[in-house]
Parts: sequence; C-alpha cells; structure tokens
Amino acid sequence: MKPKIQKQKISHFFTNEYAKKYVKYVCEERAIPSIIDGFKPSYRKSLHAALSFMKKGISVSGIEIVGETYKRSAYHHGNSSLEDVVIKHGADYLTNSSPLVISGSGGDLRNNDASAIRYLKFILSDNASLYKHDLQLLEHNYDGDKQIEPKFYLPLIPLVLASRGSGTAVAYAFANNMSYSLKSIAETSLISLENLGRKKQIELPKMKPYVDGYDGRFEYVGEDKWKSFSEYSIKGNKVTILGLPVDQTYDKFEKNLSTLLDKGKILNFTNEGTKGVIKYVVNFNATDLTRLKKNNCIPLEKLLKLTSVSAKNTYTFIDENQNVLTDIVDVYGVVNYFVRYRLTRYNDRKKFLLADIKKRISEKSDLSRFIKFVIDKKLVIQNRPIKEIKKFLTDNKITHNVLTVSVTKLTKEEYEKLLKEIKMLEKEHSTIKSTTITNMYKKDLKELIKSL
Repeated sequence: MKPKIQKQKISHFFTNEYAKKYVKYVCEERAIPSIIDGFKPSYRKSLHAALSFMKKGISVSGIEIVGETYKRSAYHHGNSSLEDVVIKHGADYLTNSSPLVISGSGGDLRNNDASAIRYLKFILSDNASLYKHDLQLLEHNYDGDKQIEPKFYLPLIPLVLASRGSGTAVAYAFANNMSYSLKSIAETSLISLENLGRKKQIELPKMKPYVDGYDGRFEYVGEDKWKSFSEYSIKGNKVTILGLPVDQTYDKFEKNLSTLLDKGKILNFTNEGTKGVIKYVVNFNATDLTRLKKNNCIPLEKLLKLTSVSAKNTYTFIDENQNVLTDIVDVYGVVNYFVRYRLTRYNDRKKFLLADIKKRISEKSDLSRFIKFVIDKKLVIQNRPIKEIKKFLTDNKITHNVLTVSVTKLTKEEYEKLLKEIKMLEKEHSTIKSTTITNMYKKDLKELIKSL
C-alpha cells in the first residue's frame, strides 16, 4: 500500500509544521535552558540519573553515569553529546553550581580539554544539594508508562545565573557570558523577595561574578557586561604576565604571542609557568614598549590581549509552562521572575507539609489508642480470633495497620512516648500553618546564605 501524500503549500508547512512543532522541539529539548533550574533537558536527564543511583562520597565512572542516563531518563540523542554533558556537570570553570566533582583531567579555565570519559571518575559535590529541595513537589516526564526526569528541579535561587553557557535554536538564542557567585545570587534573591509588596523598593545590589580559575578583579562596564584583567608588571624591556583574563586559554594566548612574534611586534616570549601558576615573559624592542606604555598601557594591553569584556547576554529561557520566555533583559529580571515563581511553590510545600503532619498525627493517634486499649485490658489480643480484633478496631475507628506493631511496643512507656510525639507534631503543624509562605522562603534563603 502506497503511503498517502498530503499536499500543502510551503508557506503553510513552515508556519505550522516547522515553526510550531520543530522549532518548539529544538527549544524545549536541546538548546534553551529552563529559567527555573538552569538546565537544558540533557543536563537534567543526566543529573536525574546521577542523583538516583550515586551515593555521597562514593565515586563512579563517567561511563556508569552515561549508562544510567539512558536507563533512567530515556535519553535519545548521541553518545558523545551525553558524555560531554556529564563532564560539564563537573566543570567548575563553567558553573558555580556543578553537582559533580571530577577525579581526573576534566579540563579547567585555561585548558578546557578533558580526558575521555572512560578515564574519569565522579562523586556528588556539595552543590548537588541545591537541586534536592521540594523533591515531593516535582512534576516528572514519562517515557510511556515509565517515570523519568522531572520537568524541572526547584532550587531556591536562579542557578542559571551561576553558569556560563549558550545555545542556539531556530529563531531563538541564549547566552549567559558571566557566572555569578552563589552567595551573591542568594543575597539578591532575598532582597527581591523582600521587595514584593513593598511600596519603596530596595535597589538590588550589583551581583558579584565568580569564575573558578580566575583570581583577578572584575569591572562592570554596563549592559550586564564585565571586564576582566591580566596581572602584569614591566621591568626594562620585559613584560611579566602573572594572570590572564577570563576568556583566555593557554592555547589562545600563546597563539596570539606567536602571531605577534611572526609580525615582529615582540622580540620573543617564554612560558615560565608551572601547573596552575601563570607566568609568561615577553621581551620588546625598547622603542616599541615605550610607545605601548602610553595612555596607561592601554595599547600594550590591547596588543597582548591582557583584558577582555564578556559579550552581551541574550536572555531566552523555557518557563515553568514549557513556553519560550524572551522578555527578560538583565540579571535582575531573571532574579525577580524566578523569585516570584518560586514563592508560589511554597504554597504547595505548605499544603504538603500540613497534610503530611496531619497524616502522621492520625497514625500515631491510632497507634496510641490501640496501645492504651491493650494496656488497660479493654482489648485482649492473646488467643483471640483476628476477626474479633479487627471488628473492635473498626468499631473504635482505628485503622487495622496498628496490628503490624511489635508486641514489645505494647507498653505504657511507648504509649507515653507517642503522646509526646503527637504533641510535638501538633505544635509543628500550628507553627507551619501560622507561617506565611514569604517567611518560609526567607528562612530558607537566609540558611542558604549562611551555608555558602
């Protein structure tokens, strides 16, 4: 039987099939991160696998994480791209919220090349806990009937600002060219939360960039762009460079020096650095160096690429409803959007906690009443048909689950212990019920700030 061929105008195809389906697929599945947890789907899938089987402090091979991602998260794309994702989960130079720690050569700011994943071991980092908030509230994706990774995690702060990265989809692009310190993001989020409902707004502070492997200073130059610097000194005709700007790898820097040498702009250069310590010595013609030192050495810095400015950011995200979000213009817009959404999820947390405590009180109340009936000899359970015991429980509105309790628990001490536990739970229930969701969120943010 021949396949049925559907005729349609090219304009109709691009407007409907291509634009609505393919473009949405690329944005959601490959290129654009969530504003809520900062992940593209492949990163979320691999983290879901890692959190599901890895134990704190115990290392596993990168190949194991790749395999578990296929198994637990229904990953459907190439093996090499997944290996790259797993390695980037441990790349501290790219993100300040890396959930994994790499044992082996995983690359760094100055040499991005990592070893093949089969040679690398991974453990969960302390940052993995950033993604473990409100796990009971997560909505999961499904592969058929199988539950796989969540649609997004629920961190307390917008971790998308803790990472440097980019992505391109049809008609959309994302780029965040500076990573901010976790503490700075958390402090700004707290002020954003306090501003909600306030007539006189507190100005959000300038967030502090942090890039692992860069020890120099940052200078804000506007439009969410930051300038980074090399540390250098000049003695005679020699320039000694002891640090590089953020975007310079050893390879890029040395290629520029080699080009300058070929063009006769410098006499020679040597790399006297050791592992993790930068030291380049560049020799100049005296006349050339005198000219380059004018205007506060700006010509020299430009020639040797001793400063750099991060590119302008493009804030395109996937929102909590899986729609493309394009109207955020700066980091503060990211923080404000995130905080407003995250606060609403405290309503869900509050409802969950109150229902859970109520359930535990009910269970302990049933058990305490059961034990009381037994120790007061109002219910005799020895040498008595189970049917009669169950009828007694039903008549007294006690669940039959209490029958699983050990005989050693049928004591006055256990009864009194349960009464104390019930009283504590009732107090906890009252406290949570009277606490506003804003104060709940504030408390969590303050604890996070204290821990960073």
